Amino acid sequence: MSKSCTVYLLPCRFNTILSLHIFFCISLLPSCSQPEEEVKKSGPLFDYEVIASDLMIPWNLEVGPDNYLWATDQVKKVIRISLRDYSQQVLELQNFERDSFYMMGMTFHPEFTENGVVFLGILYPPLSEGSTSYLDVITAKYDGNTNTITQTSVIIDSLHTMGSNNAGGRMIITEDHKLLVVASCETEVMDAQDLSNLSGKTLRFNLDGSIPADNPFKGSAIYTLGHRNPQGMILMKDGSVYISEHGPSTDDEFNKLEKGANYGWPIVRGVCDSEQERVTCDSMNIHEALCFWTPTIAPSSLLYYDYPRLPALKDKFLVSTLKENDIRVLNMNEDGIVTKEAVLFDQNFGRIRDMAVDTSGNLYFSTANILPFTRNAYDHMPKDTTLRYDVIIKVFAQLTHEYEAAASK
Repeated sequence: MSKSCTVYLLPCRFNTILSLHIFFCISLLPSCSQPEEEVKKSGPLFDYEVIASDLMIPWNLEVGPDNYLWATDQVKKVIRISLRDYSQQVLELQNFERDSFYMMGMTFHPEFTENGVVFLGILYPPLSEGSTSYLDVITAKYDGNTNTITQTSVIIDSLHTMGSNNAGGRMIITEDHKLLVVASCETEVMDAQDLSNLSGKTLRFNLDGSIPADNPFKGSAIYTLGHRNPQGMILMKDGSVYISEHGPSTDDEFNKLEKGANYGWPIVRGVCDSEQERVTCDSMNIHEALCFWTPTIAPSSLLYYDYPRLPALKDKFLVSTLKENDIRVLNMNEDGIVTKEAVLFDQNFGRIRDMAVDTSGNLYFSTANILPFTRNAYDHMPKDTTLRYDVIIKVFAQLTHEYEAAASK
């Protein structure tokens, strides 16, 4: 059954250097940190509905070349959902290395309709106390006749994550048919600056798993370095790539990737706003974040929305968050500067894990309220208790347009 929600607008301050935010707070209730009487009660009415429920962290959502919504449910599932009637197929996984693993990122080979090849990120948890987790990136083959996905080869083998469940693992395929993968670096932090180590990097491969000859560091898969925990990545129509990543207790970041660039972790966090950081940034050619969040919001995925169906979101970057239980809407000007930020679905659905959009402009997002391999919930619960277990939600209509006019002022 579809539901609808009215959203509200609240102007505040934003400055990327000082981390003071100008945003329009869009939420089911006027829940921003300003007096309620200051809330301008005009905004779009979105229609939405739950299309899949009782899941456990649908980590990656992607509309496939077959026009089905594919989801990697984090606990050992790949689910294929019809966008016509929302019927589901749980695909059988074959030839995987271990029985226990978390499903992470996923993307499709450019010739998927002919060869059925998909790329998957697999996080293997520690086998025993004191041992480490590790990330694999694999190729696999989908067979629609048997509803199976069979592992066929390994591109990244056993990239250690020091026990962290936040391994990165998001991936895209670029216009020149290269596979880009993000890998985190949280515990052994200086690994992010070590060119002999793949942690804390974005990695670039040929689709057969080999190293491209034009990578910035000869013979290495490393494309950029100095990342802590990137979890969102998108490819723009002009070929540029943006990522969102977790900071520690400060400085979650939104970045544009540049070949061979250093993004600073752990030496620089966010932007070069201290005397020591400015010296380091100049000497090491550090690329500063386009936008950062302190306090942190735990950005979990990234999307660029360029469809007319939801006018309030058109030509905006969307950043889903775990810690703040919302979707951030970023407006970027022609100079590549983030000028406005909005908060969508504030604390209504709990932790939001990933987003996708179909060819008609319908927006989909998944929740992450359940701890993997358990039925225990995280601390933050959605206001709607019927959504306690993880779901996939479709946002399919914007019924009023006042937000578009207000946000442009």
